[in-house]
Amino acid sequence: QMSPQFIQDFALKPAKKLADHVKSKGLKVMSHNCGKADHLLHFWADEVGIDRYIGFSYLTDKEKIREIMGGRITLIGGVDTAKLHDGTPGDIKEDVKKNLHILKDVPGFVLMDGHNVAPGTPTQNLNAVCEAVRETGSF
Repeated sequence: QMSPQFIQDFALKPAKKLADHVKSKGLKVMSHNCGKADHLLHFWADEVGIDRYIGFSYLTDKEKIREIMGGRITLIGGVDTAKLHDGTPGDIKEDVKKNLHILKDVPGFVLMDGHNVAPGTPTQNLNAVCEAVRETGSF
């Protein structure tokens, strides 16, 4: 992960230039971060100006994502990929419901894995994601 100082010194100028170019073509700017990326949320939202934060990690604080990006940026992600692979269907349902509790009323939120379903992930765990959404209800 990039430290805040590294971002300021090396990444901000080229990231902003690229984002501005992409937007000038009428396209949307997306970002993805693996791991805990709480310290990058303001960078992507306020300094680079992304439109979509896709496949955000289960390690990133959902309350912070909601606070910093909610309603301004399409949020896609949140499901714990480690639990998907190694957990039980009950673990998965608990995780999904927790995510939905925090993010379900955020405009543009899409529940998704953290951008990678590992080989060997049990089918019943993937099905548990859908079951938890159905159990939580529509919104």
